[in-house]
This record gives sequence, C-alpha cells and structure tokens, in this order.
Amino acid sequence: MAPLHKLLDFNSLDKIRDTSAFHRAVTVIIQKGNLISKASVELALYLIFSREGDDLLCMSLLTEFGLRMLDNKYFDMLRDFVEDYFANKRPSAREVTHVVGLIRKIAQCSKTEYSSKFLDLVQGVLGLLNHKEISSMSLDEQRLLEMCIGVLTDMVEN
Repeated sequence: MAPLHKLLDFNSLDKIRDTSAFHRAVTVIIQKGNLISKASVELALYLIFSREGDDLLCMSLLTEFGLRMLDNKYFDMLRDFVEDYFANKRPSAREVTHVVGLIRKIAQCSKTEYSSKFLDLVQGVLGLLNHKEISSMSLDEQRLLEMCIGVLTDMVEN
C-alpha cells in the first residue's frame, strides 16, 4: 500500500461537512492507513486537527491515532488537549462523559498503560459527583459515574 500522503485527495475530505461522516472517514484512514512515513503521520495529524472548533471530534480522532501509533507523545497531546478543554470551557455532563469514554477506550487497550496518566481527571470528576446521592443524580451524571467506575476497573484489569 502506498503511503497515506500519496493516496489522499484533500479536496474530497474538505467537502465532507457531516461530522459523523468525517469522523468515520478519518478513523478508517487512521486504522487502515500506512502511517510509516513522517509525511503520512503529519497528514493524519492535520486531518485530526483540521475541524477547528470541534474539540470532541478532535479528541476522538486523537484517541484513535494514539491507540494506533502506541506512542506516548500522542497520548500526551491528548492529555494536554483535554486539560486545556476543561480549563477553558464548562463542559456539560455529556461532554465530560464523552471524554471519560475516550479515557476508558485507552484503559481497555492492553497494549498501553497510559490511561493511568488520566487518573487525576477521573478522580476530579468523581470528586464532583461525590457530594450527590445517586438517587438525586441526573441520568447524565449517573452515566458519567458508571463510566468513571468502568475506567478504574479497566485500569486495574489491564
């Protein structure tokens, strides 16, 4: 297979307006592409960060890329991105659940132990939920609690 940077047509990817379709297309590129050359890796990173303003999409794609490459520098990028996201925005419970879901995906990968570097974030989320009774939590908060517990369980098991 030819290197990724020789196969892609930027114009066709830029025409994908639907976020879900773009996510699927870039995920396939990340999972199936020949990411050996520096140019191919740079192109994949360009695609990951090309949708300005869609932070959750970027985090999702960066998670896929980190899991494909299994290189801590990409997980470090993700961690920095997540920290910046939480520092500069007031994410909803659904957005936090999405991010914790990405951390769980990393925790479920037996080839990396990087999820432990997100432990402080998971503990922070649990600390925010700790003051509430489960019966008084919204469904989003309950799902977030379950997701955090799942991350911790996956960290222990892997």
